Amino acid sequence: MMHLPIHLVDDVRLSGPVSGWWMFGPERYLGELKDYVGNRSRPEASIAEGYLVEEGLIFCARYLRDGSKKKSKNSNRSSVEATCNDISVIFPKVGHPLGRRKRGKKGAFSLDSSTQKLAHRYVLFNCQDELVEKYIKEHEDMMKMKSQDKSKKRWRQAQQHSQEFMDWFKEKVELEQFPDHIKWLASGPSHVARRYTGYFINEYKFYTQGRDAKLKTQNSGVTLTALTSSFSSTKDLNPSVDGVTYYGRINDIIEIDYWSSFSVVLFRCEWFQENTDSYGLTCVNFNKLCYEDDPFVLASQVHQVFYVKDATEKGCHYVMKKLSKDFIDIMDQTEDTYFAELTESVEDRMVTALNDDDENSWTREGVPPIILDDPVENQETNSESYDTGHCW
Repeated sequence: MMHLPIHLVDDVRLSGPVSGWWMFGPERYLGELKDYVGNRSRPEASIAEGYLVEEGLIFCARYLRDGSKKKSKNSNRSSVEATCNDISVIFPKVGHPLGRRKRGKKGAFSLDSSTQKLAHRYVLFNCQDELVEKYIKEHEDMMKMKSQDKSKKRWRQAQQHSQEFMDWFKEKVELEQFPDHIKWLASGPSHVARRYTGYFINEYKFYTQGRDAKLKTQNSGVTLTALTSSFSSTKDLNPSVDGVTYYGRINDIIEIDYWSSFSVVLFRCEWFQENTDSYGLTCVNFNKLCYEDDPFVLASQVHQVFYVKDATEKGCHYVMKKLSKDFIDIMDQTEDTYFAELTESVEDRMVTALNDDDENSWTREGVPPIILDDPVENQETNSESYDTGHCW
């Protein structure tokens, strides 16, 4: 290909833009046809069968539903067996760890009391069990009735409710009859937990920031949309409950164990303040953290994003959403629209054929003309040939 720069300029002057006459496209297509050859003694038949299979797949893909799913290679047998054999009712085990510390005692560590309390509190308020939700509502109403001061701030009541519910629920379970999984849940997690550097769930590969720093790709960004009580100020007595989107990065991946009854995988994240620029793009500032007292999130709740650094503002990064690895984004296309497109293309060709008798301009427009002068010697030779009667 080194000879191309020698005559490429002259060819462009004579033939116009390169995109109109280069041969890279046909050469690539011929290379694809050569890849179909499996039996070298029958190359034509191999190409025909390979082309037929390719056309059949394309034809079937036109009628797939929007957002169709395919089986991912990362969904191995171990993760499927772990999901099927798990007996937990409120926390079915999904996903599997990534990296060297998949099994064994290498990733085991001891939880400190503050981390254990934060993790257990988040698990209680997000277990989605009807019985637990019933007692959460009961304790919240009890805290409202317990407050004699009507002017007491609502956000203070909500904070007190989240801090005292764990101990109250544990005492409640000890005094009454509850299912076994509720008893283990109320007793709290074990002090021994397990740490991972990567986890595969929701068809995403999630890595911690420490592991992400060694890679060229970015897999530590997460996003979560949750119903949150928003207070306009500390004096607000009627907070609004809306869906709030959070953006952050994973600092740690831990798996807490509830006394060998079930386990829960949590992501410990740092959350950033969200802003929207004048163009409507979502951006975050890595230097402005928020929700530091609530860092944990369930691994099954998050989706993956990546951050693009702003070249002008320091610390600002734009949020870009990612599709899962088994998601195929196919545009809405029905059978009627597909065959309508084929009919329109045929009609366009027929109209073009009918208009062949019209006067068409075969000269290129928009480019300067190229005048080729005939040498004088050739003109004299031609004139002599006409005089002598020779036929050229």
